[in-house]
Amino acid sequence: MAKHPHAAASDPFVQNLRHRVRDYHIAVTNVRRLELSSVAVLLFMLSGCCKPFDSPTKQENEAARAWVTESWRGQYDWTRIARWKTVTESGILRADALLQSVAVVRIPAEEVRELVGESNLSQGEENPYLLRAVADANGVFPLELDVRPDGTVWAGGGANSKCPVGMRRRPVVVWLSRMPEKVYVTFLVNRD
Repeated sequence: MAKHPHAAASDPFVQNLRHRVRDYHIAVTNVRRLELSSVAVLLFMLSGCCKPFDSPTKQENEAARAWVTESWRGQYDWTRIARWKTVTESGILRADALLQSVAVVRIPAEEVRELVGESNLSQGEENPYLLRAVADANGVFPLELDVRPDGTVWAGGGANSKCPVGMRRRPVVVWLSRMPEKVYVTFLVNRD
């Protein structure tokens, strides 16, 4: 049987077109497969990094949240507090009891020694005050304590993390010239 005269001329074109369409179809399939696998890897990485808090950390976090206050507003005129100590693990229950209903309390030198676990603390001209502060649950990141000229104290805790960071109550003893009228307790997580 004889072929149509145009059919012979179009055979290479048709075959070439079929190969290109098939190659395109394979490329699109590969791109979709690559996109899906990339999304799966990304979701796995994100879920692998951030885990929910275990029960003790969750309880500590909720207790610490009760101590966190609003942040201060106004002119930045804070000065770093040079002399302060964190309360030892063995003194935290006692410190929590003293700070149950107030953010700051003046304490005698004998109690300071028990709370911070040091026996040779010099009194100096400033008085010791126990005050609320909140730090990360693992104790990795430092606290910063600052005071304003009016005596207001800012106890700032925080962390750098893409994931949620558990908080923990971290009472501190500070030496100040006068009783703070206001204490700001903040905890911020930098997610950059």
